[in-house]
Amino acid sequence: MPTQNEALIALLQDAHTTCQNHLSTAQETEALGADEIEAARSELASVFRDFSEPALWVQEAAYDKTALLHKLIALKRAAEGPTTPFLEHMDKLIRYLREELLSAIQDNLQATDTSAWNLKMLDELLKIRRVLRDTKRKFIEAGHPLDTDEAFLAVQDRFTGLLADYRKLLRENAVQANEADIGIMQLLYSLIQSAATVAAFVEAYTTLNDVVAEHCSRAAPLPEPEPEEKS
Repeated sequence: MPTQNEALIALLQDAHTTCQNHLSTAQETEALGADEIEAARSELASVFRDFSEPALWVQEAAYDKTALLHKLIALKRAAEGPTTPFLEHMDKLIRYLREELLSAIQDNLQATDTSAWNLKMLDELLKIRRVLRDTKRKFIEAGHPLDTDEAFLAVQDRFTGLLADYRKLLRENAVQANEADIGIMQLLYSLIQSAATVAAFVEAYTTLNDVVAEHCSRAAPLPEPEPEEKS
């Protein structure tokens, strides 16, 4: 019987193959333009590259298998039909993989070698992710269609990428958080939680992105390769 990680990897590979096959068919039948095909493939490659980090698979992944199966079934059913509905399901799957599945696995990673302040920051990021999800749900339930708001989705997608990068840097001690950083993150939590309008929520979200991007920029650049000696 496969391990939990092996089963998850098989599901991810199945999803990837389903997407690639449909995009290849769409290209052959010219159901999509070349630019659209390239954009879809690039987005697909990006999210699956996030799952290639070896540290993710050191221990058994904790995730909601039922939710993933529902998304995969919907994707496979859509694969038998027109390309436009399929791309909508593919987009939903990609967002789920980034925002829910990848985050859930990262949240449960053991970081025994990570510094104490970095562990505190990882905990604050977990709280931030939860308050973002709760605040987004609050506005959706109040009638604001954030799931189809392109401006909001751009801010959300930027955070998803930044969050993955920042967590990796923190776990590997490639950046070092400090007390001031923790304090700023706690203030951002309060700002997001208290947002009374969508505009205030997006403004707080954007500020969060800028702060996380600045923290990521502290990582030491990779050393330049030594020039090869000419013989």
